[in-house]
Amino acid sequence: MTTVVASRKDGLIASDSLTTDSAGGWFFSAKVFAVADGVVAAAAGASVDCDRFINWLRNGGKVPTKVDGGFRGVTLDAKGITVFYPDMAPLRVEQDYLCIGSGGDAAAAALECGKSVREAIEIAARVNRTMTGGDIQFMRVADAKWPEGEE
Repeated sequence: MTTVVASRKDGLIASDSLTTDSAGGWFFSAKVFAVADGVVAAAAGASVDCDRFINWLRNGGKVPTKVDGGFRGVTLDAKGITVFYPDMAPLRVEQDYLCIGSGGDAAAAALECGKSVREAIEIAARVNRTMTGGDIQFMRVADAKWPEGEE
């Protein structure tokens, strides 16, 4: 799976870059995306479901999409954190951070102990070795532009 941390306090979403597939393969890929100006998104679950979620958001969430039950998506904007479950119904999160994916619990524990977002994902990678790893990706709400490159 993966580890994703959305931090309202820091105004960013971060993730590892390790992607695994059901056939036992692995590679590194982008997992944090701008989906609108000032809106950052990421997801955990099957990579095809994560791609569907990002495309669904980029198309305004108007076309119904179907994802697997193991999926969780998250967005962060100036108003805060929103989590999405497989039915794509949004749920606003009242806490300052949200950690999802197979390394989510380890990342949340690290944040509770005062670690930074980067340190939380590094700790999750040590605990969740086969599902979290690679470079850590960050995107700040202030830097989110979609379509990319538009001013």
